[in-house]
Amino acid sequence: MFQLRYNEGGLDKVHQLTPGVTVVGRLPACNLVISDISVSRKHASLRLDDSGRLFLQDTGSRFGTFRNGQQVLIEEVPLAPTDTLKFGEVTLTLEQNVSEKELLTENHEVAEGPGTIVR
Repeated sequence: MFQLRYNEGGLDKVHQLTPGVTVVGRLPACNLVISDISVSRKHASLRLDDSGRLFLQDTGSRFGTFRNGQQVLIEEVPLAPTDTLKFGEVTLTLEQNVSEKELLTENHEVAEGPGTIVR
């Protein structure tokens, strides 16, 4: 399971990502509401597909969407655990939580990237 960790107004926050599309923005109708003036009403979208891959796309934001310091334009870009995302002036860190049950099974292989477990 992926989650985004960030600070908003001096408060540490965590948002759990669910399969499908997560819309990020200032509007109350967004799945992840970030109340910062540098974040557009509908700033970006995150898509978690059925195979567990996560993608980021800017939706025409005014102050930009960034992954690890590189601007994300209209095309979707793949994300990985520990990526740093920036929506306007708000910085978020992507984390991947693996349940203890999955970690303790013998039915997995360790891939090259940090924090990545492949079944």
